[in-house]
Amino acid sequence: MGTGTTITLPAPHTLTVVAAQTLTTSTLTLLRVVDRASDSTVIAFLKELNQPLILWNESTTPTYTEIGDWTQAQANARIQVLIEAM
Repeated sequence: MGTGTTITLPAPHTLTVVAAQTLTTSTLTLLRVVDRASDSTVIAFLKELNQPLILWNESTTPTYTEIGDWTQAQANARIQVLIEAM
């Protein structure tokens, strides 16, 4: 799911890609979203980030169990929330 999807942020956001390196962008490229049921985790991979972004697990609010069968729209919205909180 989500391969090559562009997520438009409401305003440009500065991301720290690597220590002492930032990127200001108003769009993100979602490469893929992986639902790892074996450890109750949903992870997004974005072209602009060097590390995966955990969307849901049992420590997030809502939890992996609470989100249940998520949709691509929910994943995109969650990515936006997490990016804006960085």
